[in-house]
Amino acid sequence: MKLEFIKDSVELKEFEKTLKWKDQDNFEGDPDDYYTFDAIYYQEASGKYYSVSMTRSSGYSKARYSAYHRNFKNSEPLVVNFHEVKPVEVVRIEWEMCEEIND
Repeated sequence: MKLEFIKDSVELKEFEKTLKWKDQDNFEGDPDDYYTFDAIYYQEASGKYYSVSMTRSSGYSKARYSAYHRNFKNSEPLVVNFHEVKPVEVVRIEWEMCEEIND
């Protein structure tokens, strides 16, 4: 499910009030890319998680939503897209050295 809001709209500001920050996922999994990332928010009232693309202009300065022209047309308003996401359990596999076997 995707929710679309016009950038800087009253509706977006009201939706933001219902969200709590939970996590972030660096763009394409690159841990060195601190300028583009997906912020993960939790909406307690609905029990849903949402992801939104964000950017930082430099270093650790304040992040802002990535906005796009609707339908990629300059004549359309800038929109911010929130996508519903679900948490996934990550299982870690650990390895240890085996004793050397001599035949």
